[in-house]
Amino acid sequence: MLVSNVIQRLRQSPRYKWWVGLAISIGILVDVSHFGAVTVVQPFIGNNFDAGLPAVQWVIVGYMLSVSALLLPMGRLSDQVGRKRVYIVGLVIFSVGSVISGFADTLVLLIVFRIIQGIGPAMTIGNQMAILTSVFPLNERGRAVGLHMTMVGIGLVIGPTLGGFLSDIFGWRAVFFIYGPLGLISLIPAIWILRDNEVERATTGKTGSRLDLVGAVLSALALVAFLLAMTNGPNFGWSSPFIIVLLVGWTVIVCVLLFWELHIPSPMLDLKLFRSQLFSIGVITRSLNMIAWVTPLFLMPFYLQGVVGYSARDTGLVMTAMVVATAALAPIVGRLSDRFGTRPFTLSGSILATMALFLLANISTTTPIIWLVAFLVMHSSSYTLFNVPNSTSIFNAVALNDHGVIGAFLQLLRNVFVVTGIALATVIVASTMDAHGLRPNLEMGSKAVASAESMAFVEGMRNTFLVMGSLQGLAIILLLIRPEPNKSRHGKISDA
Repeated sequence: MLVSNVIQRLRQSPRYKWWVGLAISIGILVDVSHFGAVTVVQPFIGNNFDAGLPAVQWVIVGYMLSVSALLLPMGRLSDQVGRKRVYIVGLVIFSVGSVISGFADTLVLLIVFRIIQGIGPAMTIGNQMAILTSVFPLNERGRAVGLHMTMVGIGLVIGPTLGGFLSDIFGWRAVFFIYGPLGLISLIPAIWILRDNEVERATTGKTGSRLDLVGAVLSALALVAFLLAMTNGPNFGWSSPFIIVLLVGWTVIVCVLLFWELHIPSPMLDLKLFRSQLFSIGVITRSLNMIAWVTPLFLMPFYLQGVVGYSARDTGLVMTAMVVATAALAPIVGRLSDRFGTRPFTLSGSILATMALFLLANISTTTPIIWLVAFLVMHSSSYTLFNVPNSTSIFNAVALNDHGVIGAFLQLLRNVFVVTGIALATVIVASTMDAHGLRPNLEMGSKAVASAESMAFVEGMRNTFLVMGSLQGLAIILLLIRPEPNKSRHGKISDA
């Protein structure tokens, strides 16, 4: 009786949106920190199963493929059957998948369990943003997106720390065992606070609509082919038959998918949304931003440990500064973009990102660490400055009954273009080192490498930042030439 009274008071509270924010924030922390924790324990997993990096990486890659392939179908499913229902089932699958992964007695079985576990986050990740934007009014959605990004930043800090602590004391299996209960704990506020009221039914129910199973299968196949090509291209070689078959297959599947989605009454993702220049430019600039954003995160650990000679701990401290900047700035940007509109922030964020990348393109083997940290924090801040209002504007440009699939779509863009950015950075650095007659080597140790190899790597890294800065500059041009905002589907201005 007491519990039911508490639940009723929470659901009827005038601050209900913030209680929802609390419930979703717990789920975000569990999701994001789990990924970081598992990343840290990969060396322990390799030692346990006597496996090398190419095999162990599938503990992460298999999980990401599962999540990415199912994001869009699960996002559309949540729009059709209810976001709370899909979100809760996702948390259960995540929790059970984590526990059974801890019991795996072979690497193959662990990878299979991780693929199964990935079904859960596919159901929750896109849903988190959709639920938040559904309960916050249109003029406060920046706050919702800012809250989401803050929790992501905190999770990125907590995950590696918790994973390292648990694996050092209890072994790598403890990471999987602990996230089972943590996932189930995050169920409690979700069940208590989230409600399937008349608002959610109005925004999720679609009379006569059915899940687009053909589109779901085609999109999953396309994503798996693309991600496999991007992750294996640098190792196999881009002209290898395996990579060519994957890319050709991806192209064919995408063409079939586009034709199918344009000719069915209830598509998984309504491609007509791209007729809006505000929506399409928002998506394109977001994609360019993701490609450029990930390159410093990917290359800096190699530079700091392999060239400068920093320890893993000191490297982690430098990289943490970037995450802290994101977490601290996100809620501020969210509130300001609600008040002053999204356009000034997306444009200033792109300009700041371009400046930061061009500054990073001038670093050397002797760049003072204080300047390097300043450039990295500048770059991380630009990501927040752009991404929060960009997400808000994209959600504002579509109807509420599409927020589930759009939330999943935005997360999918992140996964796809982060992988693309890493692949592109690898190609540029490897090509530069190869041009100097040196073996392309990104697997540098904790001590500074030989001078020639060090200089070649730094040159390749600088070339990468120049390319990424140019791509970010293209985003600035697109933001400048876009049309003036029109009224959104909700009768209010949406300035993408």
